[in-house]
Amino acid sequence: MRSKARWVEYGEKNTRYFLNLEKKKGEKKNIIKLKLKDEMETQDQEIILREEENFYRALYESSNINIETPEGNTFFENELIKPLSDENTNICEGKITKEECKKALNEMGIDKSPHSDGLTSEFYKRFWDEIGDDVVQKINNAFDKGELSICQKRGIITLLPKTNPPMSLTTYSQLLC
Repeated sequence: MRSKARWVEYGEKNTRYFLNLEKKKGEKKNIIKLKLKDEMETQDQEIILREEENFYRALYESSNINIETPEGNTFFENELIKPLSDENTNICEGKITKEECKKALNEMGIDKSPHSDGLTSEFYKRFWDEIGDDVVQKINNAFDKGELSICQKRGIITLLPKTNPPMSLTTYSQLLC
């Protein structure tokens, strides 16, 4: 009860209480022990960071597909991938409407943040009448320019704390997918 009252009083204010909560959350996201490829374990944070960087660099590395090879040809001629009909193509082209954006927002799961600012879908739903036009304008601005803004291109990868965290990066990535 006291903890709940303290949260109501100090909550997300920039206080020692709030900063300690954030620090504890951050500590849970750190990998403190890692099994390396040679089956050795390490707790050295520099080695762990280097392994994380190498793992995610390889995971998200772009690769060119040669359409002359059977694998490349299969990728582009996959029977499961049907081309859009002319009607659906016309629906997908052009600027998004406020109604389409609101519908997508309503289909979004609760406690999900569509942007790196941390504002959840509940925030956008609650203040849609006030901010909806600005949100739609920002999205359509990207359509007009033919390019997303820097913050719209940004993706954030974060570890989700587990009670018994695995010790290899491949296991971490399987849990996140």
